[in-house]
Amino acid sequence: MSISTVLFLILLSIGTFQGIFYGFMLLLHPGEEKKASTWLAWILFALCYRLLKEILIPFGIGKYDIWYHWFLDINWLYGPLIFFYIRSHTHPERSFLKKDYLHFIPFALQLLISNFVRAQNFYWDGTKESISWLGYWGYMVWMNYPTQYAVASGLILVYTFRAEALLRVLPQNTRLSPEKASWISHMIRIFRVYFGLFLLIMLIDFFRFDILSDPFYFYFESFYYYPFFLGVALLVYWMGFRGFEQKEVKSLEIKQELTLDEQKSLEKLARQLKILMQEEGVYKDPELNLPKLAAHLQVKPYRLSKCLKWIIQMKFHDFINTYRVEEVQRLVREDTRAQFTLLGLAYEAGFNSKSSFDRAIKKHLGISPKDLKN
Repeated sequence: MSISTVLFLILLSIGTFQGIFYGFMLLLHPGEEKKASTWLAWILFALCYRLLKEILIPFGIGKYDIWYHWFLDINWLYGPLIFFYIRSHTHPERSFLKKDYLHFIPFALQLLISNFVRAQNFYWDGTKESISWLGYWGYMVWMNYPTQYAVASGLILVYTFRAEALLRVLPQNTRLSPEKASWISHMIRIFRVYFGLFLLIMLIDFFRFDILSDPFYFYFESFYYYPFFLGVALLVYWMGFRGFEQKEVKSLEIKQELTLDEQKSLEKLARQLKILMQEEGVYKDPELNLPKLAAHLQVKPYRLSKCLKWIIQMKFHDFINTYRVEEVQRLVREDTRAQFTLLGLAYEAGFNSKSSFDRAIKKHLGISPKDLKN
């Protein structure tokens, strides 16, 4: 065993021990956030399980022996675990429902396929003919191509975006505490960047060597294998240490409450504001800003700002762009404006630039402007 391998195993062992230690500590002493601590513990255990496999292989355990059939990859599990961990912070009142099990269908498929593929070793005698066509190609695609890791990375990326969306729909009159918001944002960003880069490098490596150069090149191992798992060990080390620190930090804070009179006053202002937008269409003014809109309503800008924050619960530009986007949708459907460009309709609806229009369409409708006209 080379010195580099020994050093690699030592560093992986430190990360694994750290992750398992903090995982059990989170289960035994969950602190204020019991549900979140439990989900984080399972993330750590799942990652440590993968690291442990790498530690045992150089000792002849888990590679084409009895343990090979027991040590199955579970990396399609990481994405849902991350999602539910963050949801336990942003929506702690939500129970785990039957429909939530749907998130684990990819993980169940991975276990099913892995069992099928690894079972081919019981029939293989060294020739292609000794196993079925499905068994042969299943083994090739599953074991000799980066299929599992590509899907796993893709799932992690998808679930980081889904988790990030949870931050925008917090329970009414609540917000994440600054410390918790910083922790969650860092966690999402690190997972997204790390596994996004991993997916990109792995696919480039695979297409460059396996497809274009050497058909017998075993993907990823020559250059990136050790760095990737060392990165996972560092990720586990950081997440265990910082996550354990967060267990006593309350996730949600109650926003400042309004008095009953102030609530009624702002609700009346909100009704006046919506009437102004719908009947007079002031949103079509491309130079419209908060003071100008407040002048239309004959109130101080700070009152309008407070109304938008507490009653309508939208930022000024998001609120105005909601009406502008609806206006563009209405104009697009009019036959009399079929000859107009989409940008021309956007200017008519009150947008003052193409970039602001593009951003608003993507944010409010989740599509591109081109898709809107189609």
